[in-house]
Amino acid sequence: MSEGIRIAQVADIQKGHSILKELQAQGIACELRDRPDIRAYEIVIFDEKEHDRAVEIFCLLMGIAYPKQNDIPQEWQAMKSLDMGPVTIVVLISCIALFLFWKLAGMEHLYEMLLFSRFKKVALAPELQAGQWWRLITPSFLHFGWMHIIFNMLWWKDLGAVVEKTKGSTYLILFILAVSIISHPFQYLVTGPLFGGLSGVVYGLLGHLWMKRLFDKDFPYGLPRPDVMMMIAWFFLGLFNLFDMRMANMVHAIGLSVGMLSVLMAPSSWAQMKINLKNSVLCVLFAVGLPVLSLFVEILHS
Repeated sequence: MSEGIRIAQVADIQKGHSILKELQAQGIACELRDRPDIRAYEIVIFDEKEHDRAVEIFCLLMGIAYPKQNDIPQEWQAMKSLDMGPVTIVVLISCIALFLFWKLAGMEHLYEMLLFSRFKKVALAPELQAGQWWRLITPSFLHFGWMHIIFNMLWWKDLGAVVEKTKGSTYLILFILAVSIISHPFQYLVTGPLFGGLSGVVYGLLGHLWMKRLFDKDFPYGLPRPDVMMMIAWFFLGLFNLFDMRMANMVHAIGLSVGMLSVLMAPSSWAQMKINLKNSVLCVLFAVGLPVLSLFVEILHS
């Protein structure tokens, strides 16, 4: 079998066949290959000269804007081809619904029930002492402005879909719980109870996909390097208070750290990490050191 040139992945075989049929109708030799290791189907063409035209047809059929001057990064092509899984959809709808209830319907008592606490920094929040353990998790679903929720939901729908597709719905649920339960108490003790948003989980997913792509060259999903660097830069700009807004820096730092370590501590990554030992050590130091640095900076600001 000829190796061919991969132009995209799709999650649904019927969608793959429809795209294949259109490409063939346009005179482009192609085939659909099953990739059970990533739970997706690859669309492969055999003439390099047809690459741009094939990608443009794929983007048209998928409803993705195709820039004429610059190729769409292959990583984004792969992610945009995925449908959102049930957990990704439920979380998306829950965050939007809660925000609209609070913002438009004035249901402030709903947010009060879901905040980490109504009291300032206490070693153990009174609500947790009373058994309201959901407050360890629910701040992740609260957003406090239009840009806040739009930014988080745009990232969540793509990154959540990838992790749910490749690791499963249960893994994504456990991932949300881990990031929330670990990061929220630290944020509360440093800045108090007024924080929320899914950005900690988003940074966790970013860290997971960043490391997965780095130590698994066959993994087709992940953010282009400029997008990763942009998100890291955004984190440090917020950490050093260069924005005129309050940011949950401990949540972001711990989320990114948990996401990175979810790959770095997985036995499936160790063989590649041994080969690329220098990068492995740097990544581990960054993942461990980031929350420590963030805690130090937050204490200085408080």
